[in-house]
Amino acid sequence: MIVSIKYLVLLGEIGGKAAYRTNEKHPEVGVQVWVAGLAGDTRHVNVCWREDEPTNQVASLDEFYRTPKPRKSAYRHIEGNWYVWADW
Repeated sequence: MIVSIKYLVLLGEIGGKAAYRTNEKHPEVGVQVWVAGLAGDTRHVNVCWREDEPTNQVASLDEFYRTPKPRKSAYRHIEGNWYVWADW
């Protein structure tokens, strides 16, 4: 229980909404940093670390948000193995 509280405190210090880890051959770990919308029309933005390079990368999130809906999720490379993931 004490360990869980420490993680929640750290998550709050960085302004994170949630932390996650995918269950894939090459897992992704990240922190959800922004959420807006309601029900099925919600936009999410995560900062994540990936072992492998995602195939669905975009040069700009601004350009990504200008594409027609419905959109699939996309990654914007930050540096090294770090990416911003966005949907909606």
